[in-house]
Amino acid sequence: MPFQKGNTINKGKNNPNFGRYDSKSSRWKGNDVGYRGLHYWVERKLGKPDICEYCGKSGLKGHQIHWANKSDEYKRILTDWFRLCPKCHGAYKRGLITV
Repeated sequence: MPFQKGNTINKGKNNPNFGRYDSKSSRWKGNDVGYRGLHYWVERKLGKPDICEYCGKSGLKGHQIHWANKSDEYKRILTDWFRLCPKCHGAYKRGLITV
């Protein structure tokens, strides 16, 4: 059946992945996830805090705050992630600060 505008066969509750998240989804990649997908996963799990964990700057949102990876291995370990403002994140990556 060719796709037609307005066709809802695989939308909403008719989608085979409806209500399936993370490892229950057929699109789950596990540890083969890409950089952006991993950051989306961390954001879903840990939320969107607005305070830099190093300098304490608050009221940050969007590109003003980053998820940083402690081990630089980019694994699905939630304790391996923390939030930094761009200034602190750059200093952390260059090894000028430790968290």
